Parts: sequence; structure tokens; C-alpha cells
Amino acid sequence: GNFKTYLWVWAQFAEEHGYIIVAPSYGFGNWDRELGVTAVQATLADAVQKANIDPNRVILAGLSNGGFGATRVAEQFPDAYQGVILLSPGIDGQSIDNQAYAEGWNGRSHLIITGEQDKRIPVGYVNGRSQQLQNIGVDVTLHTFPKEDHFLFYSQPDDVMHLIAEWLE
Repeated sequence: GNFKTYLWVWAQFAEEHGYIIVAPSYGFGNWDRELGVTAVQATLADAVQKANIDPNRVILAGLSNGGFGATRVAEQFPDAYQGVILLSPGIDGQSIDNQAYAEGWNGRSHLIITGEQDKRIPVGYVNGRSQQLQNIGVDVTLHTFPKEDHFLFYSQPDDVMHLIAEWLE
């Protein structure tokens, strides 16, 4: 789900760096439903048409449960995105274990940012999924915040956005 404070942080980032942020959601993390992937793709198509977005410069991002949605979308539509950003993420293991993910993302980039004190999605889980991605050839940049929990997007917005901006450059 998109909490308004997340959108506020994204809006500041977009204004400062000249990006357009489109933040679809599908209920409260209901990414196990097939229509969630459809909703993201429909939102992208609408945004490309209405906001004059270059379809060759789109980055897919998922925060928390949105990581499940992002990895499902990335599996099914790798050519629609230039890269993937995962923040305090759940990561769909079935999607990244699928041969289509390996073929679509081999040699391409993912940025993963998480807190080492995250009790909702433990750093060991994130490290393991990160390693799975690397094992299939994904270029993973992993950043961990030693003293932060699941909500580092709130507690360290400037540092998180700085990492994202650097990665996007």
C-alpha cells in the first residue's frame, strides 16, 4: 500500500532530481493476485501516454510488500523497465527462481536497500534473496543500514534518496 508519507518523500525526490514518480498500489500488499501485475502495467501505459514519460527510462520500485509486486512485474515484463529498486523488500522467491527472470534480468541492475534491524523482513532474508538474484546474473547493489529497521524510508529519507540518486546516475 502507498502511505501518503511515502509519496511525500518520493515527491521531494522527483522535484529535486527531475523525475516523475508514479506509485500504483494493489490493496494492502495483495500482490499474490494476478490482477496486481495487470494494474501496474495499466498504470505504466497510462502514465507514458499522459505524462510524456520516455518508456525506455522507466525504473520499477517496490517498498516493503511492494517488493513482491515489483519482482512479479519484473519477471513478467522485464523489457518494460530499465532497473528495479527494492526498499525494505519482500521479494517473490518464485518469480526470481523462474528462468524468465534470469533471462530478462541477466546483467541488468537492481538496487536493494534495507535496515539490519528490520524485524518484519529480516536482513538475512534480504541478503539471501540478493544472493539468489546475483546467482542468476542480476547486477545487485545492496545497501544496509546497520541501526535502522523496516521504516528506514521514514527515518533516513535523505540517505535513502541519496543512494537512489547515485544509483540512477
